[in-house]
Amino acid sequence: MLYSRIRIGLVPITGHNLLQFNYHYPVYSTIIKMIKTIDKKLADDIHNNTIKKPFVFSNFLPDKGYKIKKNSIGLILPPRIHMYMTSRDRDIIKTILSGLHRMRYLKIGETLLMVTDTKIETQEINRNHDFSLLSPIALRGYDGKNIEINGFGELSKVLSSKLKNINRHYKLNIKGIKIKPKKDTKLNKKLIWVKNTPVRAYEIVGKFNIDTSDALLPIIMYMGLGDKTNLGFGMVGL
Repeated sequence: MLYSRIRIGLVPITGHNLLQFNYHYPVYSTIIKMIKTIDKKLADDIHNNTIKKPFVFSNFLPDKGYKIKKNSIGLILPPRIHMYMTSRDRDIIKTILSGLHRMRYLKIGETLLMVTDTKIETQEINRNHDFSLLSPIALRGYDGKNIEINGFGELSKVLSSKLKNINRHYKLNIKGIKIKPKKDTKLNKKLIWVKNTPVRAYEIVGKFNIDTSDALLPIIMYMGLGDKTNLGFGMVGL
């Protein structure tokens, strides 16, 4: 399949390069505000959950040659960073690009980032590729409680259990999904606060394969793995 995503180049403004630890919801809020400058109805539909899993975005990532450091109160951003976004909806992609060109700056809490460049990256992908996780996977039960797991086997079971809604919505019959880590790949547990709610999330550090139906791969790539993907969780890349 042919997969496309937006790469957003960012430069922290001097004196505004300290980023709060739990930045997922502030980034989501900034994206909604940006979309609202172009299409208020679309922004409202996304925020009110009328559109399910409208987009997915990555963590902030350092450009080559840089590192993101941290101190006791937050993350210290290097001179150049970037992030990725994608959506299965071309209109949402166009609106995001228009909003980025209009705003030029993203304010995440007290952190101010200048948008230096945006470009569409297109890649041919299949199940044989080695994938990486660009933002942690959030796992929540139907009761709204966090799901605790240990290891890739349990992660695969939980992700497979969430296929019921996808099968019903897309009229598919996918039996399961298996995350197969490469050598030395690790699964780390995190607790990320989204507003006032602690969300259990899992980082995959290293490469992995995805063993599932070909029909599920584009859904994973454009809608992410796990829960709360529009809040910056579960983005998959190469």
